[in-house]
Amino acid sequence: MVFKAIVKDIKGKVEFDVPLRDFTSISIGGLAKAVVEPVDVEDVRRVIDFSRNEDVPLLFLGNGTNVLIMDEGFPGVVVRVAPNFGKYWVEDGSIVAEAGVSLHELIKVSQNEGLSGLEFAIGIPGSLGGAIWINAGANSHSIGDIVEKVDVITTQDLEYKSFSKNEIGFGYRRTVFQERPDFIWKVYLKLREASLEEIKNNILEFADRRKSQPANLPSAGCIFKNPPGNYAGKLIELAGCKGLRVGGAVVSSEHANFIVNRGDATSTDVLKLIEIIREKVRRDFGVELELEIDIKGRGSRI
Repeated sequence: MVFKAIVKDIKGKVEFDVPLRDFTSISIGGLAKAVVEPVDVEDVRRVIDFSRNEDVPLLFLGNGTNVLIMDEGFPGVVVRVAPNFGKYWVEDGSIVAEAGVSLHELIKVSQNEGLSGLEFAIGIPGSLGGAIWINAGANSHSIGDIVEKVDVITTQDLEYKSFSKNEIGFGYRRTVFQERPDFIWKVYLKLREASLEEIKNNILEFADRRKSQPANLPSAGCIFKNPPGNYAGKLIELAGCKGLRVGGAVVSSEHANFIVNRGDATSTDVLKLIEIIREKVRRDFGVELELEIDIKGRGSRI
C-alpha cells in the first residue's frame, strides 16, 4: 500500500484509516487514508514531498472548524497541525505564533501582555492557521486587519516563503491561500498597547454579541457568507428555515446560519439541508447564498 511508505520518513505520529469525524467541530467525516501529526516543519516538508511524488491529495487540518468532510472520507493524507505547532512569543508589540495555536489562547496571551486587537475573535473556535486561510472575523473585524506577514512552506517547490499583508490579499472570507494550498506555518500579528480594563471590556462586549450562536451541539460554524448588505442568518430565518431537519442535521433554532449535528448527522444530510436553505432563500429573496464552509473528500459536489 502506497501510504505505508510515508512512515519511514516521518518523525511524528502516523495512523491509517482514521475517522475524521474525531477531528472536525461538526463531528462528521469518513476515513482518511493516512493522518500525520508532524513534529516540526521538516516533517511537513517530507509529507508534502511524499504527496507530490505519490500524487495523493493533501489536507492541512487545524481545529477542524469551517470544514465539512464527506462520509466517503478523504482519499489522501491529512496533516493535523494543532498538536505540535502551538508555539508563540511576544516581540516589540507583536505576537508571533504558529498555525496550531487556538485563537482563544492568543486572546489570553494578548490580554496578559496588555495588547489589543484580537478581542473580536472571542468565541471563534478555530486555530490561527485556519483563521488566516479564511480570513476569519466577526462584527466588522477580521484577522487580516492585524496581520503583518505569514511564513509558509510552499507545496509547489517546498520552499520557505514569507507573504506580506498585501500579498495575502485579505478579503471577506478570502485569501490567496485558498488558491495556493501552502502550509501556513507562522503568523506575525501587529497589536497595540492598551489597558487591561479596556481589553477586558472589549472581550465582554464582543462575547455578548456572540451569545446567539449555538454552543451546545457540534457545528462547522457559519455555513454561508453574508451577502452584500445583508445577513445570511436573517434571510434564512425569514425564509422559515429555522428548525428544518434532514436526518441528524438541523438548522439551529438559536442562529439560522448554523447547521448543528444532533448526534447522527452525515455529510449527505448537511448537503441536502444546504440545498433546501439555498432554494428557499433564492425563491423568497432572489439571493444566491455562497458557502463559507469548505467541503473536502470523496463525493463532494457543492
